[in-house]
Amino acid sequence: MPDSPQAEFPLLSSPAFQRADSDPEFLQREELRAVRLQLEWFKPELIQQDEGIESTIVVFGSARLLEPAAANAKLVTAKHELAASPHDSPK
Repeated sequence: MPDSPQAEFPLLSSPAFQRADSDPEFLQREELRAVRLQLEWFKPELIQQDEGIESTIVVFGSARLLEPAAANAKLVTAKHELAASPHDSPK
């Protein structure tokens, strides 16, 4: 007697019989991109709920921002270059 239903019925080993949530190849299909995005959003939402987190703050920015003095110096230089050659194309 076979050890498992898959041995007795080889068709049960087919990917068609695999649960969708256990089938990485299926989950990576382009048609399921929206589902994956929803899961990416939903996972941290559930974790935050489990931890009792009611609100968060999201900060968007860049680590490449110049200090105000350096930014101002670049702006002054750019304005001088523009005034000196208003019809030149950008470098």
